[in-house]
Amino acid sequence: MVSARRWLGRVALVTTLFAPALARADTQDWEVNEVVTRVGGDAAVRYVELHSGPGGCLFPSSRVEAFDGEGRSLGADAPAVGTDCYGPDTYVLLATPAAQATFATAADHGLVPPLPADVGQVCFSSSATRYDCVRWGAVTTAVTDFFAPDDITSAPAAADGQALVRVATSHVVAVDWDAAGPTPRGPNDGTPWTPPDAGPTADAAPVGDAASVDASGSADGAVGD
Repeated sequence: MVSARRWLGRVALVTTLFAPALARADTQDWEVNEVVTRVGGDAAVRYVELHSGPGGCLFPSSRVEAFDGEGRSLGADAPAVGTDCYGPDTYVLLATPAAQATFATAADHGLVPPLPADVGQVCFSSSATRYDCVRWGAVTTAVTDFFAPDDITSAPAAADGQALVRVATSHVVAVDWDAAGPTPRGPNDGTPWTPPDAGPTADAAPVGDAASVDASGSADGAVGD
């Protein structure tokens, strides 16, 4: 008969082995869904919208990163202070105060890194992995993501007042993105909930993330207006 101590040890081992995979499953379904870089020539009016069809959690290590066309970091902002979990078909909006006023829409997070109008890149990252990236304009050094490390294509830059919007998920930026009118927060917002135990914490070191091309890097801190 297996002793209680040995049985508990085995349970702890199984939990340790599978927790990173569960945390990764929560974050890997989040995508950058919409980007606005300016309205009326005002770069303070900007937002990034995230979307997850299955829902899932955002962790303190989850963040939106911005880069210029040469791949240089312009800053990053983290929408979650703790572990925030959401239901299916959730939109999470990171919008500056100026964007919230312009679109009369409340944001989930009020800080957004600088977003170049003509040539730039935005990624959703969590821990050491960039799960999803969009690029626009004549990018010379592409920042790629976990699901498409070889894709270096870009979408055309959106005109002033327009948004870059996701129209597909083929993991080819030039196919997946187009310009359209801004629709911050999307049609079917989810309702966040925080688990009593603060949720899984293994997102800080998900197994297999190191296999991603350009998967390293950390947030440069919140950048406001």
